[in-house]
Amino acid sequence: MRSVTEEDRPKRFRSEDPSFVASLSDLDLGLVNGDNAPLPEPLLRPQADRGRAAEPTNFPPSPLPPAMRTSRGPRPLLDLFPTLDDRLQPTAPPQPAPAPRRFDLATPVVAGTYETFYGFSEPPFSLSSDPKYLYHSVAHDRAAQAILGAIWRREGVVVLTGPAGVGKTMLCRAVIEQLDRRTLTSLLDEPFASVDGLLKTMLVDFGVISRADLVAGRLGHAKRTELETALRDFLLSLARLQAFAVVIIDGAHTLPADQLDEIRGLADAAGSERLLQVMLVGQPALLGTLASFKLRPLAKRVSMRTTLEPLSREEVDGYIGHRLTLAGDRPRVEFDQRAIARIYEISAGVPRIVNLLCDGALAQGYERSASVIDQRFVEAAADDLDLAPPPSSAALAARRVAAVAALLLFVLLGATAAALVLRSDVRALILQWQDLPGLPEPPPGLVPPPIAPAPPTPVSYRRLGYPFDLTT
Repeated sequence: MRSVTEEDRPKRFRSEDPSFVASLSDLDLGLVNGDNAPLPEPLLRPQADRGRAAEPTNFPPSPLPPAMRTSRGPRPLLDLFPTLDDRLQPTAPPQPAPAPRRFDLATPVVAGTYETFYGFSEPPFSLSSDPKYLYHSVAHDRAAQAILGAIWRREGVVVLTGPAGVGKTMLCRAVIEQLDRRTLTSLLDEPFASVDGLLKTMLVDFGVISRADLVAGRLGHAKRTELETALRDFLLSLARLQAFAVVIIDGAHTLPADQLDEIRGLADAAGSERLLQVMLVGQPALLGTLASFKLRPLAKRVSMRTTLEPLSREEVDGYIGHRLTLAGDRPRVEFDQRAIARIYEISAGVPRIVNLLCDGALAQGYERSASVIDQRFVEAAADDLDLAPPPSSAALAARRVAAVAALLLFVLLGATAAALVLRSDVRALILQWQDLPGLPEPPPGLVPPPIAPAPPTPVSYRRLGYPFDLTT
């Protein structure tokens, strides 16, 4: 009789072996509690007890990583071995791998800017009126010196004019930074509806009242006389301190004549004492308004007029370099001379338009990874900004040559057409010229051949009732 070998015995799964289960449970607890920790009850029950209802068990917090944890606590090592029940269950079909996540077009993407690409720490051609961006051109320095001199002399009314975007507001802020502590300033760079609003803003800027007091305080609904009294008292207090006040009204060209006439009374708020100076800043239209008959008293109080002119061709070159250096220590971009010349032609030296063109040209250069900004980028920026660029000097010269050539051709065509139409008159004129005494003989080519008489034209008289024809 053949003996029973190991191969003839029914195979048992290791998960059904009680001794193997106990060893794995001890190993699980060793991973959790360490080598010297006490071992509690086994975490798993034998296979024979799996059909019974599970008893509630409280597990201590597990220090295992989340990948080794289950809802019942630490993941036991026995779960890594299949059981007979698991073998009898149908195997689920493999799930397809999740498709890779595509780029969501709705997700905002932070794109790079030309500031980072070209090594700028800030936008080089910002439209801010910060005085640190002031470029000391000849016109700017001359206007600043004139304004500072008028303030130090405590003159009554000062007028500063210049084209839009030339830098008047920035110049005023730069002048304010040059004043000492005894000169109090109030800069109104926003339009105001009435002189009452102007007075309230001045009192807040001078520190007489706060904005909270202006809204809910005693001057919140004050009348004109009360505001003027508060301003007068403040100005008289400056006399004891040997101080002075300056109010700068930017955009004065937009004010109607009635408000400008009322502003004239601000300079007289302190009486005979020159304690307040009014500075009107605006576009050249302000000069025309002041020249009107109604504002003649205000025009007589104006002690100094100065004009801020645009930049010259050489100053535009220096202005662009100044801005690039101010925005970055070592910028990785430059403008060539043709581009700078084109910027000057389009902007006419106005700094605001120069800033817009340079900013747009840098954006165009960044899209093409260009380290040199040439004329094509400036032209593209002008098109994007809807600026009507004037033709360049070369284009103007070509147009002039074409216009002169067209004029000469038109004259020649007109002379030829006149000679053909007035041919007989020209012949008669030449014949008369030959008969004049003392005149030289005309060239042979100019003497026309003699005109042959025309042949007689037969005339039929039969239609007139005659029985014959006559020839004239």
